[in-house]
Amino acid sequence: MENKTEVYELMEDYLQGTLEGEELALFEQQLKQDRTLQEELALYRQIRTATADQDINELEVVLDASFDEYRQKQEQPAGQQPATKNRKGWIVWLVFILLAVLAAWLFINYFSAADTPEKIYAQFAQHEFALQEMGADEDLMNIQNLLNGQDYTGAISAIEAYQGQYDIRPDLLLAKGISLLETDQYDSALEVFSALCQNYPLYRNEAIWYEALTYLKNERLPAAYAALRAIPKGASRYKDARALSQTMTEMAPDLEVNIAPSFLCD
Repeated sequence: MENKTEVYELMEDYLQGTLEGEELALFEQQLKQDRTLQEELALYRQIRTATADQDINELEVVLDASFDEYRQKQEQPAGQQPATKNRKGWIVWLVFILLAVLAAWLFINYFSAADTPEKIYAQFAQHEFALQEMGADEDLMNIQNLLNGQDYTGAISAIEAYQGQYDIRPDLLLAKGISLLETDQYDSALEVFSALCQNYPLYRNEAIWYEALTYLKNERLPAAYAALRAIPKGASRYKDARALSQTMTEMAPDLEVNIAPSFLCD
């Protein structure tokens, strides 16, 4: 068992109970005769238990003790060094690998998993565009294709050109507001959503929903929270508003006491 990877795999199989037959007998025989292997297995079992339980404090203690033990052995006189030199440095290699696992675990659970306004926005800003009479109008079809392709700058120009020739349509007004939002033109987007809310009652709650997303993306969290609270129970966006409100308060627990009024539809 001079190969480090082979030793690691055998220890893992042994602890999982999947090592059988001749391999199991050979490993146990080697384990009885090889004190270094015994120490390595004990260390690996401790670290494996700590990582399985996600007990970071325990894992740090195990790793610190392992480094101290290895350093003490290296400081012993030459005649007192362990007889099995073919795996010299194995403990350091094992600890290094497990430290890398620990670092990955910490990153996933403490850093990458942390919510931010940007991440929450990406989660909830799922736009669906279905312009009326799309098949009967090439201009509308072009706008739809620009929106589907997330070419929001092109969509804004195409919508404005269309509105210069025809009557204002609420579905196009909503699409324009979303396009302005996606291109970070927050004030212009809010103006569009306000016009939509005040002039087209059927789009009121959709306009308020996008007002909240605009504030969220612009990191104006109290204003976003207030807008979400303006969506009434039973509205098509009510469940979305509740879910987003809950996610925001989990990210910022004191958010609910800092409510700013929403004047979008006033």
